[in-house]
Amino acid sequence: MGTALLRLASVHENGASQVVINPRAGASIVEYSSVTSGSRIDWLQPADANNGGTFAMVPFCSRIAHGSFNFAGQTVTLPMNLAGEQHAIHGHGFQQEWAVHRCALNSADLSFTHAAGAWPWSYRCDQHLYLEGEKLSITLRLSNLSDTPMPYGMGLHPYFPKRQGVVLTAQVASHLRLNEQLLPAEVESLPRNLRLPDGLDLNEQSLDNVFCGWQQAAHISWTGLQRGLLLQASAGCNHLVVWSPQGRDFCCIEPVSNLPNGFNLAADFPDAFAILPAGATITMTFSFTPERFIPQC
Repeated sequence: MGTALLRLASVHENGASQVVINPRAGASIVEYSSVTSGSRIDWLQPADANNGGTFAMVPFCSRIAHGSFNFAGQTVTLPMNLAGEQHAIHGHGFQQEWAVHRCALNSADLSFTHAAGAWPWSYRCDQHLYLEGEKLSITLRLSNLSDTPMPYGMGLHPYFPKRQGVVLTAQVASHLRLNEQLLPAEVESLPRNLRLPDGLDLNEQSLDNVFCGWQQAAHISWTGLQRGLLLQASAGCNHLVVWSPQGRDFCCIEPVSNLPNGFNLAADFPDAFAILPAGATITMTFSFTPERFIPQC
């Protein structure tokens, strides 16, 4: 099939919803919106040339310090893959063109295959997208095509509109403080200003934080619109990265299965990353479910 933009659509009791996918740009979702009573709401920040939408992070999420780590007696050195970064970041998938295998009215299947190189394992990642009513589900299936075990992580990097009154609520156990290079420094209990279980207004401070012990559910609420979004992930996706730069109109709430620089942290964190045996496949599903709030009298 060709590599033009793919469009998924659904009609439901609240109106109509649409998802637009760009296979050439990492199979990124460039639009996810609904129209109700003539009014449009963007559940994800519409993508431009630099930010917005969401993309899959595979075979690792966030940064690997200076692109280097040791695994099973082998030193792996990766190129810096993003301008301005001194670390390898976000894996391969977001910079690849994905093959389109099927696109129906409300679902699509894509994949890309990586041949061993600087990353010394061959693998394939399949992505299934399904728009059911207003709910969007994304399933990633990672297959190790090599004859040796492969370290890995998977996740999404969604951008959300930072409208007035945007509040993030999630059950997490601890906070992973980052250093000036945005690499993990130490685990600490949740500071008062980062109490995600109590709800955190993302307009009040600049954030670039990692939360551990995430319970695979997060609520993003736009109180001024009486709208919200429930973000969920499969078991094994135990970390939540929150990036909310002040003065910008977006925030990122990233469900991830490996810690930033996790491949270098195995001695300190048992769930820093996971290992995929030779010939094995792992599946992880993420979903976005729009919510509506009834105003309190």
